[in-house]
Amino acid sequence: NRLRAAEAIAEFESLGVDHGVIPSYALAAAGRAYLSERRADTARSLLEQAVARDPGNFQLRFQLFFAYTDSREAKRAIELARELLETLPETNRVPGSKVVKGNRNYLRAAIMFGLAQAYFYELEDSQRHFERLLVRAPHNTDLRHELANVYRWRGWLDRSLSEYAQVLAVEPELVSARVGNAHARLDYRDYASVERELHVLGEYYDDEPIVKNLLLRWQVHNRQEFVTSARFGNSSGPTFGNDQYTVDASWFSKPLARYFRLLLFTHDAYADFPAGAVRRERAGAGLEYRRMRWLATARLSASRDGGEAGFRGTANYRASDLWTLGAVLETRSNANPLRGQRSGVSSDLAAMNATWTRSESTEAAIQVGRQDYSDGNAGTHLLLRAEHRLFNRPGFRLGINAQYYADEHERDDVDYFSPKDSRGAYVGIRYDWLMTRRYDFGLTHMFAGKVGRYEQSGFDADSTWLFDYEFQFELNNRFSGHLGFSRRGDVFDGGREYGTFVTGGIRWRF
Repeated sequence: NRLRAAEAIAEFESLGVDHGVIPSYALAAAGRAYLSERRADTARSLLEQAVARDPGNFQLRFQLFFAYTDSREAKRAIELARELLETLPETNRVPGSKVVKGNRNYLRAAIMFGLAQAYFYELEDSQRHFERLLVRAPHNTDLRHELANVYRWRGWLDRSLSEYAQVLAVEPELVSARVGNAHARLDYRDYASVERELHVLGEYYDDEPIVKNLLLRWQVHNRQEFVTSARFGNSSGPTFGNDQYTVDASWFSKPLARYFRLLLFTHDAYADFPAGAVRRERAGAGLEYRRMRWLATARLSASRDGGEAGFRGTANYRASDLWTLGAVLETRSNANPLRGQRSGVSSDLAAMNATWTRSESTEAAIQVGRQDYSDGNAGTHLLLRAEHRLFNRPGFRLGINAQYYADEHERDDVDYFSPKDSRGAYVGIRYDWLMTRRYDFGLTHMFAGKVGRYEQSGFDADSTWLFDYEFQFELNNRFSGHLGFSRRGDVFDGGREYGTFVTGGIRWRF
């Protein structure tokens, strides 16, 4: 009860007696201690033994519920919450009185059921569940703050913060709501507010597990970060090179004045053409700005062998829970075709985009851009894409997507790929299989495929396709990465080309 979990475990393990002679309340205390130390399997076993001896004890079953969620046993967690909802009365009548009061245990079971849905990715069902409960009990702060959590997990920060504000206006010392609000503020990039809240919570509630988790997340946020991505492969045709690779790496400093980070980066690209190979090797430095609705970067770069200075600026503005607007301006662009660079051609790029995000399951975006080449050529492009998740289950996710791309160039008499006008339409499917998840450790397999049709002026239209596989890993809350394989069939200038690529990358906070 004093939250000295490690000592409780040591005391329990030193008993050296059969569990059958240990009272259920002591088994439950040990189970809570193991759960606090993230040893969910042991906690679940002990709590199951305690419940078996005292099945009518709601508190024991309540604790067992969280052991099931921590050990990722979705079916058991949901079944336990549903069973409690079906067996507990909604109200209690005071003996000898006509006074009827709400049953606190029934409310806790109802919250458990909604949390089980949310923990195992059924966020829309969880949202509806809590909204229905709030219609019946609109002033209940426990329900409202859990709904705020669900809104946050769905990406709706404005709605989430509004709900937290209502809760804290009524019950300003509700620790769970203050912690949830701080998490939402951290997502919102309101770092000064998070820092103030952590100062108070750390002073008065530093032994609370939820406060410790918030502090840990804040500590990770304040670390340096290294991000890299790579793509190696070859193509059967010369349009973008036979053997080719691209490697990008970035380092970000710890936050400066809360909202800024210094960054250093490198970019390497290589492709082998019939006329010879070409490399692009650039490096640079810049500054990142993150504050509330804004995320922006400005960076300068140059060729690593000197000269060819360039600038890249990006800005993204989160206009609402639904809309995000963005823009990019880049001189000496890394999107310049390597085949053109071999001939001494460089290019500048400008683009604008808008993204509509209905929820974690549905998103659509549009991008328009223009690329001006140093040889007098210019190209414009339009990209439309949409994604929708059909199934969101504890062990897998299945979604569909569609994309339309069109571009046109002023010249097609250049030695790099520059179609007078072209367009492509694609539909695809994506399957994510969660192989294992335990706290911050997770392994996921991703499979994706697309088929489409591509049209280019002066040539017959033909089909295109793509298959992707990616293994994603999260070792802890500071280190994650992916390794994948891709095979595709494209059409350029009327000729079919096949490409095979290996991709990978890591993200490390240190």
